[in-house]
Amino acid sequence: MRTNGAATGDRSKMDKWQQDAAYDGRSYSLTLFYHGRRMTTNFYQGSAHTEPPTVEDVLDCLLMDAGSVSPEYSLGTFEDFCDSLGFDRDSRKAEASFKQCVRQTAKLKSMLNGSFDSFMQAERN
Repeated sequence: MRTNGAATGDRSKMDKWQQDAAYDGRSYSLTLFYHGRRMTTNFYQGSAHTEPPTVEDVLDCLLMDAGSVSPEYSLGTFEDFCDSLGFDRDSRKAEASFKQCVRQTAKLKSMLNGSFDSFMQAERN
């Protein structure tokens, strides 16, 4: 797997909480490539990170997010998602985050194709 991308500095693509002045992290627009398929995603790091993300960093975060919305990997319902992450079930922000994870996971499954389960079950650091 390889990646292409750069820090964008474009705060308009960040979630509302990230656009707040208190958030001083970095935003990246990255494209992952796998066996002729690709996936473009935004990726954010807090200010404590001094190096750009690696492919492994990005993929690990995408796979963890996928696990939080995929019923075959323990969670899957909006209620489970909220409970595991400490979100309020009545929160529109939580619902928007859940829906974004579902969309992102669909893109990840499409890129990884038949290898998605292998990636999900692989041991990660």
